[in-house]
Amino acid sequence: SSGINAEYGGLCWSLKAKENLLYLGFESGDLVVFDTRLHTRQLLDLKLHNEIITAMDVRGDQVITASPDNTIKVTSIVGVPRTSEEIPAPSDTSCPVQGQTLHTIPMKCQGTSRVAVREDNRLLAASGWDGGLRLFSRKKCNLLALVPAHDPEAICDMTLDNNHVICSGRDKKISFWTFY
Repeated sequence: SSGINAEYGGLCWSLKAKENLLYLGFESGDLVVFDTRLHTRQLLDLKLHNEIITAMDVRGDQVITASPDNTIKVTSIVGVPRTSEEIPAPSDTSCPVQGQTLHTIPMKCQGTSRVAVREDNRLLAASGWDGGLRLFSRKKCNLLALVPAHDPEAICDMTLDNNHVICSGRDKKISFWTFY
C-alpha cells in the first residue's frame, strides 16, 4: 500500500481516478493531479477556485470542477506522460504538465454538489445547492435546462447515464429525469 501526503490546501473534498491519473480537489480550490505509475508522482497543482472544490468529473484531457464560488470550470490538462518512461523524476522541477481553463460557467445559485458529463461528451449536468438540476451543452457550455429537482435543499448525489439523470436530495426523494 502506498499513500499521498494530501496537505495541499486543507481537506481533499473531491477525487477522481482516470487511467493512471488521480485528480484531487481541495478545500483551498486547488486541483492536484498525480500519476500513480512508478510510485505516486505529483504532476500539477493548479488554483482553479477561490473556495473548496465540491464536485469534479473527468472526460478525456478535461476536468470539470465546481465550487461554492458560483462557478463551474472546464480545464484542459495537457502534457500528461503517456508512458512510465515519460514520467519526470522527482528532482525534475520542469514538469511539462499544464492546465488551462477553457470555460468558466457562472452559476446563479451558490454551490454545486455534483457535476457529471454524459459518456458521449455532449451534455454536462450540475446539481445546485438550491435543489436545481442544470443541464449544459458541453461544447459551448450554455445552459439548456433548469429543472427544480428537489425542494428546498441541495441535491445530495447524481448520476448521468445515457439519456437519464437520477438524483437524490435532502428531501428524501429520488428523482429520475429523461433527456435526449
